[in-house]
Amino acid sequence: MQSEKEIQTQIVDYLKSRGFFVIRNYMGPIHYYGSKIRPNPNAGMPDLTIIKAGRTYFIEVKKHDGIVSAKQKEWHMKAYKAGVVVHIFRSIKDCIEVF
Repeated sequence: MQSEKEIQTQIVDYLKSRGFFVIRNYMGPIHYYGSKIRPNPNAGMPDLTIIKAGRTYFIEVKKHDGIVSAKQKEWHMKAYKAGVVVHIFRSIKDCIEVF
């Protein structure tokens, strides 16, 4: 079974080949000189932001049995209410079907 990182790399490569501008969002803790100083204030934000033709989408990458956390669900709902599309992809096939 593929890791989320492997799936994410396939998705990024595919989207870039299709002309999307792709941003990998780092949501881990913020470090300062090797010490974790605070959690990231954007915790729950999807793994990828993609843009093409003036449209912005967010992509959450999960492996086949990966679970979307409560923070992620909360973030996704806020984005949805603001009119932004959030996709959850568990494989490159999911991405190809949408884009």
